[in-house]
Amino acid sequence: MVKTCPRCQKEFVARRRSKYCSKECGWRSKAGQPVLAARGVNRKPLTQRSCKHCGTSFWPDNARQHWCLECGPDDFFRKLLYRYGLSKQEYDFLLTKQNGTCALCEKKPQVVDHDHKTDKIRGLLCHGCNSALNRVEVFGWVAKAFAYLLQDLGLKARYRR
Repeated sequence: MVKTCPRCQKEFVARRRSKYCSKECGWRSKAGQPVLAARGVNRKPLTQRSCKHCGTSFWPDNARQHWCLECGPDDFFRKLLYRYGLSKQEYDFLLTKQNGTCALCEKKPQVVDHDHKTDKIRGLLCHGCNSALNRVEVFGWVAKAFAYLLQDLGLKARYRR
């Protein structure tokens, strides 16, 4: 069966159900089209929006994008904006203020520490310090831990040699 390629308008002999004359024509046509339809349903074109954090206007890449690329350049910073309202610039400021390390130890920070009651951001912590700080915040846990460490049961550990 002879068909015409919709990309380059060449006639070709179609094998199976091919729509394009070559893989290159198929890839180019799919890459060149704006993604406005999903599963055959036409979507409205995206309009210009204002950033929820800084207020500048930008063109979104998808319907769920609410921040400009300066405030949330990737998924990590968009998650920080959504959870804590912390932009990339503010995160970088905290990181330089802490010399690129955890606020409690010298490891690389991975989490944003915040007060759950007031929602104020305290600093950047590593996973270990964040989970330890969670234990300290629980009422009475520190006193119980000290009492446990100071108790003397009169038993001595026996090691095999």
